[in-house]
Amino acid sequence: IGIYQAIRLLGLIEQNKAFSVAAVKRLRNMKYSALGLMATIGAAMPWIFAFGQEDDAPGVVILGLGAVLIAGVLATACAVFQKLFQNAVDIKEENDL
Repeated sequence: IGIYQAIRLLGLIEQNKAFSVAAVKRLRNMKYSALGLMATIGAAMPWIFAFGQEDDAPGVVILGLGAVLIAGVLATACAVFQKLFQNAVDIKEENDL
């Protein structure tokens, strides 16, 4: 879902509609997708750890935590861009009045 929203956001940017309400919605959806991925991997970590006990528990856990960290960084970046785009949309609407 997040990748689909990113592709749609790139389409908006290509159409020179980067600072629009639709772009802010796309960023919000991307943020929620990343947070959902973090929650899913975090909830699966006990199962991943149990599965990793057979082979290499520390390596499997580090991979899981790395995936959670990457999703967290992505969610943070989307939140920052969402706020910046929302401020730009507000300024644009204020200037249009």
